[in-house]
Amino acid sequence: MSIYSSLSVDGPLVVISEFYPCGVNYDEYIVLWNRGSEEVILSYWTLSDGEGVLLFTTLVHILAGDEVHISSNYDSYFDAFGVPPEITVQGWNTNDLVTVSGSFRLADIGDSLVLRSPEGGVVDSVCYGDSGIPEGWFGSPMPALRQGEVAKRVLMGGIPVDSDVSTDWMSFREYRYGYTEHNTISDKIPAGGITSFASPDCSLEVVLEAVQSAKTTIRVCAYELYSAPFCEALACISKSGVDVRILVDLNPAGGICDEEIDCLSFLSTSGCSVLGIHGNLDDDIVRHIGPLHPKYMVIDEVSILVMSENFVPDGIPEDPVHGNRGWGVWIESGLLAGCLAHVFDDDARRSRDDVIAWTSTEWFDSDAGAFEPPRPVYLSGALRPYRSTQACTVRLHVSPDASIQSPFLVPLLESSRRIMFEQFQSDINWNTRWSSEATTNPLLTAIIDALRNGGQSRGILDSSWFNLDRNNATVAGLSCIAVSEDLDGSFLLMDERSPITILHNKGLILDDRTTVISSNNWVYSSFARNRELAAIVDSEEMASYFADAFHMDWFPDDIPPIAIAGPDIDAREGDVVTLDASESSDDRAIVLIWWDFNGDGLADSYGPRIDYAVTAPGEHLVTVHVVDTWGNDASDTMIVRVSGSGVALTAPIMTPCARPPTWILPLALIPVILVLRRLSIRKLNLGKGGS
Repeated sequence: MSIYSSLSVDGPLVVISEFYPCGVNYDEYIVLWNRGSEEVILSYWTLSDGEGVLLFTTLVHILAGDEVHISSNYDSYFDAFGVPPEITVQGWNTNDLVTVSGSFRLADIGDSLVLRSPEGGVVDSVCYGDSGIPEGWFGSPMPALRQGEVAKRVLMGGIPVDSDVSTDWMSFREYRYGYTEHNTISDKIPAGGITSFASPDCSLEVVLEAVQSAKTTIRVCAYELYSAPFCEALACISKSGVDVRILVDLNPAGGICDEEIDCLSFLSTSGCSVLGIHGNLDDDIVRHIGPLHPKYMVIDEVSILVMSENFVPDGIPEDPVHGNRGWGVWIESGLLAGCLAHVFDDDARRSRDDVIAWTSTEWFDSDAGAFEPPRPVYLSGALRPYRSTQACTVRLHVSPDASIQSPFLVPLLESSRRIMFEQFQSDINWNTRWSSEATTNPLLTAIIDALRNGGQSRGILDSSWFNLDRNNATVAGLSCIAVSEDLDGSFLLMDERSPITILHNKGLILDDRTTVISSNNWVYSSFARNRELAAIVDSEEMASYFADAFHMDWFPDDIPPIAIAGPDIDAREGDVVTLDASESSDDRAIVLIWWDFNGDGLADSYGPRIDYAVTAPGEHLVTVHVVDTWGNDASDTMIVRVSGSGVALTAPIMTPCARPPTWILPLALIPVILVLRRLSIRKLNLGKGGS
C-alpha cells in the first residue's frame, strides 16, 4: 500500500495519473497529479521503471489539484496535444530538471512505474502487461496497452481513484495519443432559434439554406461527403468569399468512392480548405480518435446544424420521398457554435500527424469538374421543416469525450418513462476494451430497466441485409424479455415496403419532451472510440415533430390516397383544356400522378395539371391515378365534353409536368427499384460503427 494511502485527499497525495508507453515516435510521456490541497515540491523524488530512474530537482513542483506532464519528445507532444508539456526529458536524457540514471524506457509488452518520496517510501505505483508486481500494487497488472494507446486513471468526483489495483485504470472510454477532453455544453435557445427537419423529406432544403446563410465562415465535418447540390453550394459560397473549411474521414468503411474523390477534388480547386483524418500504425501515424463519424456544420460561429445523415445523395436526397431516414436540427446559438467550432479546429489542427490536406493525398484530381445543378422535382415529402415557437434548452455531447465511464445515453434512458427510438445499428452484446467476455449492451439494459420500472418503449431498427443479423438479435432479445415479463415494450425492424432506403437514424424521443439527434450507433466503438456528436433538445414541440416522423415509420401506410380528377369540362373543338388533379391528397405524401385518356390502363401523361388541345367531339372519360409513397393507388374520373367535329384528343401541349420527370418510373417497377436501392448501398458498416 502507498505510504500516503491512509491520508485524506487533503494530504500531499501525488499519483501517477496517466502514461503513454507504446509510442511510435519515441514519444512516451507520464503525468503526475497532486490530489492534495497544498503544493508539492518534487525535490529528490524518484520515478523508476525498474531499469532506470528519473530523479527530480528542487525546480519541479506541482500545485494543489494540478498535474505535471513529463514527455520524452517535446515536438511530438506539442503536435499531438497543441500545448507543450510542463517538463521535457528529451529521449529520457538528463537535463536541468531531471537526472536520469540507468535505462529508463517503458516496454511495450509490459512494465511498471514506481513513484518514491525522498525517504524512499512508495508514494504510488502501477504495472501493466507482462510485468512483475511492484511494491504498493495489489493483484494482477492491468492489461498490456496497444500501440498508440494512453493509460489514464479513472476519476471520481474529478479526483483520480487510487486503490492500487488495475481497475483504477480501466475507463470505458479509450484514449489515444493526442486525445481530447471536450465538456458537454448547453445553452438556452429562444423561440424561433431551432429548425427541425427530417430526411429524406426536407433535409436537403434545410442544409442548402444553412450553407447559403453563411457570410464569413462555414465548417463542415463529415464522415462521407459527395452530395452534388451540397458540393455545388459550398463551392459557390467559397467563390463569393466565404471561408469554407471541410474535415472528412479518409478511411471510411468500404473506402472512398469515386464520387467523393471528384467532390473533394472539386471543392479543393474551388477554394475550399479540405482536410482529412487518416492514420496507419504501419506508417507510424496514430489517429487521435477512431472514425470521424459526426455530421455537422458550424455557420459563422452563430449557428450549428447537427444531423444523423452523411452529406451524400441518400442522406440529403434531392428526391424528398426516397432516401435514408434521418433527423436533424439547425440551431441558432453563438455559444454552441463557438464550442463546436473549437471541437472542429482541434480535430483539424494541422500539427496533428493524422491530419492531411486533401490536395496532398493520392486521390486528389486537379481536373475534377463542376457538378450539374439539381434537377427540379415537383414532389414534396410528408414532413416539412419546423421552426420552434418556444424557448428550449440544447446540450451537445461529443464522443468519446462524453462517455468516460459509460455511454452518456444510459442515465437518460434509465430515468425515462416513455422511450421511442430509431437505430441504424445495434449490437446486443459489447466487447469492451478491458473485458475478456462480452457484456450486454448497456443501452439495451437501460431500456429494460426503464420498462421494469413501469415505463414504455417502442423501437425500430434498420432492416438492411448488412445489418439484419445484429439488429434482428437486438429486436429478438428486447422482445423476448418484454413478452416474458409482460412489459410494455414493442420492437421491430423497418418495414421493407417503406419508401425509406435505409433507416440510418440514431434518434430518440424521451418522455415526449427530450429529443436526441445523434450520429451514435448503438455499438461499443461509437461511444468509447469514435468522434461522434449528439444534440439533445429539451422541447415538447420539437419532440412532437420527431414523434410524427417516428410514427410514419412505425405504422405501415395501408391507406390509399384520395384521387380528385376535378370537375367535368365543357369545351369546343380546338380548345385547350386544363386537367387538374391538384386537389388530390394523401395522409403522407403523393409520389406519382398519371392520366389515362383511352381506358387502356396505361399512362398517357403525368403530373397534377395537364394542358390539352381537344379536337374530338363527344364525351371523353378521363381517369387520373394517384400513387402514394408506399405504392397505394387511387383513381377518379371526369368527363370532357367536346362540341364540334373531329376524331380524337390530341397529345398534350407540353407543360412542366406533361411528361414523366426523369426520376419517375413505371408503377409496377417501384417496389423492385426500392429493393435494388437497398442492395446497391455503396458503403457497408461491418462493425466499426461507421455509417
